[in-house]
Amino acid sequence: MIIKFEYDGKSWSYDDDSLTIKQGIAVEEHIGGPLVDFDEGLARGRAACYQALGWLIFHDGDPDIPIEGVDFPVSKLSAPWLNARLAAIREAQAAVDEAKAAAGPTAAPSGQGASSTREPSPRFSGSGRGKSTGSPSGSSTT
Repeated sequence: MIIKFEYDGKSWSYDDDSLTIKQGIAVEEHIGGPLVDFDEGLARGRAACYQALGWLIFHDGDPDIPIEGVDFPVSKLSAPWLNARLAAIREAQAAVDEAKAAAGPTAAPSGQGASSTREPSPRFSGSGRGKSTGSPSGSSTT
C-alpha cells in the first residue's frame, strides 16, 4: 500500500511493500519486537516506531544511517501519516466493497456460510521506502 502525505511543506510517498529484509530486521531491533509491534506502535504513537518510520521515509532505510540518530518533530509526522494511512485504508475498503457489489450475490456451498473476501488488513507490512519531491526544509532529519 502506498501512503501519500505532506510533511513540512513537501509531498512524500511511502510504499510499505518495498521494505527489505535488512530494513525490517533493523526496525525490529530498534523497537525491540516484530514488525506487527511496529504497526501497532505507529497507531499508538510510540516514539521509537515513528523514529524508525522517519528513517525509512527520510533516509530510505539507509543502513549507513543509524535509526537512533534520526530526529524530527514527532507530531509533524504522526498526524499527517495517520490521516493518510486511514484514507488509504478507507480507499482500499471502498474498492473491496465495490468489487463485492459488482460481483453480485454468490451462493454458498451447501452447509457452509457465505464466502468471504479478505479485507485489507490494518497491518501495512511494516514499512517501506519513502520518496519526496524534495527534502524537508527547516527541520533536521538526521
